[in-house]
Amino acid sequence: MVERTKRLSGLAICFWGLALLPAYLSAAVLALDSEAQGWAVRFEAPVFDYKEMTSSEIRYRFFGRTNSGLFLSLHVEPNMASERMGSCMDKYVALHDRLPDIVDRQTIIITDGDIQTVSYYARIDFKGVEYMMPNIHYYFPIEGYCADLHLGATPIYDNRNSKSFEHLARDIKHSLKF
Repeated sequence: MVERTKRLSGLAICFWGLALLPAYLSAAVLALDSEAQGWAVRFEAPVFDYKEMTSSEIRYRFFGRTNSGLFLSLHVEPNMASERMGSCMDKYVALHDRLPDIVDRQTIIITDGDIQTVSYYARIDFKGVEYMMPNIHYYFPIEGYCADLHLGATPIYDNRNSKSFEHLARDIKHSLKF
């Protein structure tokens, strides 16, 4: 009887441990598409507590956030420059240059490839405390449009989970299908 009780209490501990895992550790396949623009993407993403989406022929926007302080957005707009890979990143990076006080320029890392990547830390002042929050953008062309897939963290995100942020960012990039 004692052995059975130990086994059951061990199962209960495992169950509650899994039930209490933060949202940034759980992921599901997220499928987003725009009928108006004629594209679709799929990738692993955190399970969101809040989501919103708007779509037209000119602009697509998805935003989702978790209660644990992570957010993800996808912006897709017409690629007016050309179909070359760099033009999508160049289009959006120009917008980021307007935020010089937020982006810590010394932490910017740009990686080229099929999906261009820009990662950095953003300086966020929240309730009188400055936070350095991780951010990563994936830029890619899709059916004549430019996409900016952005994963970031807010001040309620626990920075001790930076490995989880990096792991989630890697999972998103490697699972991205368009």
